[in-house]
Amino acid sequence: MLALKSTEQPEWQELKSLGPPEYETTRSVYQIIEVGSELQGFGRFEKLEAETEYAIYVFLQDRGENRISAPGLVEFKTQGKIVFLVFIYETALTLHLLP
Repeated sequence: MLALKSTEQPEWQELKSLGPPEYETTRSVYQIIEVGSELQGFGRFEKLEAETEYAIYVFLQDRGENRISAPGLVEFKTQGKIVFLVFIYETALTLHLLP
């Protein structure tokens, strides 16, 4: 889930059902990303605002829908005009901000 930086950590059920967020003002966007046998997943969020602080909450579950440990939270601030954010999960979360 991508949201404004000050957004509280969402409940597991909120993430699994892809929302809705408790408050619309968080600008929360949900996404499910499959991580394959190469342990890589790809996500993309569009229309990010310039000079804005965001947070990405990452939770993982296995194919049996059991929750497993995850990186948790990544915070970042956009600089200038950002069209979209690409992130890749391998053994760590890597963010790529693309103008």
